[in-house]
Amino acid sequence: MNSTVLVVDDSRLNRQVIKLALAPIGYRILEAQNGREAIDRLQTQMVDLILLDLIMPVMSGFEFLEWRRTNPPCDSIPVIVSSSLDDFESIERALGLDTYDYFIKPLTAQDLKNILPLKIKNAIHAKKLYDQIKESNERFQREVELAATYQRFLLPDDPKLAGLSLATFYQPFSGVAGDFFDVIALEDGVAFLIADASGHGLLSAMVSSLLKPLFHQYISQTRSPAQTFTRLNDDLMRLTRDEDYITAFCAVYERSASRLTYASAGHPEQFLWQSRSGQVARLGSEGFFLGMFPCDHQVFCQEEKSIEVAPGDRLLLFTDGCIEARDPAGVQFGSRRWLETFLETANLAPRQASGRLWEALTAHAGARLQDDVAFMIIQFGEESAS
Repeated sequence: MNSTVLVVDDSRLNRQVIKLALAPIGYRILEAQNGREAIDRLQTQMVDLILLDLIMPVMSGFEFLEWRRTNPPCDSIPVIVSSSLDDFESIERALGLDTYDYFIKPLTAQDLKNILPLKIKNAIHAKKLYDQIKESNERFQREVELAATYQRFLLPDDPKLAGLSLATFYQPFSGVAGDFFDVIALEDGVAFLIADASGHGLLSAMVSSLLKPLFHQYISQTRSPAQTFTRLNDDLMRLTRDEDYITAFCAVYERSASRLTYASAGHPEQFLWQSRSGQVARLGSEGFFLGMFPCDHQVFCQEEKSIEVAPGDRLLLFTDGCIEARDPAGVQFGSRRWLETFLETANLAPRQASGRLWEALTAHAGARLQDDVAFMIIQFGEESAS
């Protein structure tokens, strides 16, 4: 399909000269006498390029350019402006209003034959490239949004669990996230997982999406965080790239024994607030990242530990985006401040405490979060109505 050029000039002679010069090339030519007529044309006609005179009655070229800047999709149409030989000030002003190029009137025969058609060709080509990139970006964004919707379906939505009160929080850095958490009801308890795939965005989200079915299978079979991580590591070694890895923390709560058994695969220490003493136990263990080395490698190990829990105790599971969030000066929120905020919310219901933790993070970092954020608050010995 031939490209359409809108010629905006109050001189009928100028419009005709340009029209005759461009007709043999095959462009479809539309005309307007001033900026107002040009706007009327653009309401009903899509054009690929605008040739615009700057000095016109009713609505000047400058007024039209000001209108164009705030009226998509017209703001993406390339504009080549024209002005007289001695008026470079107008050309400079027009270029500051997002015009693509300019030419000087009057046009010579050589200008009409070679220079103007070349400028038009280059501008239309740039417009087509812009449209292709924009369409590609929009399509990619739609796919990211669909992927984010799917990923949220994979996350538990504050499940109701007998004897526990639980709240979850999830904020991806870019639509989809490498952070992942899950809650699995077992015969005599509950298993919790929080994990963080390296990087962020689509690739890390695809890696973390592998976890849900595998975690369900292995933790149900073994009831052991360390054994689950060992099996997950085998699968990740087969299914992911060499540079991909996952940090994770898994805990299994046994109701009958009031015991929490846990393992960490290179994940930050997690926090258990003990209501009777008011102290915090830092939960960590010897365990290497998942997906980097085979299980028989000398550096790979998984260690399991246990700790008693009592009614009212509260567990905070989180990813490193919570403690590594930076303020405008580059100062991290930090593990100490994260813990202090957690302690300040100990008397609140888990869902309220979750909101306070997020408020503290955003107060520190504002809109400058550099990573995905995910965390869970689990309170033991209470029903899950909170």
